[in-house]
Amino acid sequence: MDDFIRNVSHSGDDTDDSYMALHARIEPDMQDHRPCHDKKVKNFTDILEMLYRKFPDPPSQRVLLILNRDSLEKTVTKPNHTNTLAEHNLEVLNRVVRDGLWDGRATVFEAGHVHLQSLGHPIYSRYYSISGSILSYFLALGANIFIGSEVS
Repeated sequence: MDDFIRNVSHSGDDTDDSYMALHARIEPDMQDHRPCHDKKVKNFTDILEMLYRKFPDPPSQRVLLILNRDSLEKTVTKPNHTNTLAEHNLEVLNRVVRDGLWDGRATVFEAGHVHLQSLGHPIYSRYYSISGSILSYFLALGANIFIGSEVS
């Protein structure tokens, strides 16, 4: 697992391996999570706008997004889904992964269960949801900046 974390967080550029971690709790299950409902910002666009206000220039050239893409995709691809916020958040996610943040001055990367499933490891691949959370935790610890919320 340690080697995998190093490979995921390493930029390939020996000069700077720093990154910012953004723990955006925008998944459908978090939209409905009542105990901390009033403490959440659920719209990914709103989160990014707050980020740009706080940091007019990118504080890091690389941004790790910590979220459960699979949950968004499964919700949006259900027949007759009505969760337009999940659909919006997935569209924004796809755009920032493709185009970057801060007008492309910061690249965006994801890590988590999708990467773990691809390993073929007998434990990490099978229990990819909890393994992905563990991976994200250690990647967040390695970030030079962590952006989250009270519920992160």
